[in-house]
Amino acid sequence: MKGITSIKYGVSYDPDNKLTKTITAGLAGVGVPIKSVNLKEDTATPLTTAKGRLKVVVDNREKNQSWVGLYVEQKSKLDRDPSITYESETYQIGTLCAKSKADATVKELCAQFIRDFKGKEKASAK
Repeated sequence: MKGITSIKYGVSYDPDNKLTKTITAGLAGVGVPIKSVNLKEDTATPLTTAKGRLKVVVDNREKNQSWVGLYVEQKSKLDRDPSITYESETYQIGTLCAKSKADATVKELCAQFIRDFKGKEKASAK
């Protein structure tokens, strides 16, 4: 997540926009500009090394459970040869929870992401 100065975010499937609102509130303290995007449309837009794309996935499973995952994609470049760049997932967290707890789990994952993101910012500033 090194070098990210802004984050675009979206949910893989959110017909009622409920999770998008949860993520917007959950990312409020991240410390960089954030913008909600339609992931299907935005994945065609190339990333830069300064812009990250955060994706949230809620996958309903059997036995009334859901997998909730949060992923960050960004363009990276090699330190030894900066002319080589590539897009990849640079961060991923997730957990299995009860379907009824998916919204709360998204909030928890956003909070964990902010802690990790701010920790990485401090580490790269040294």
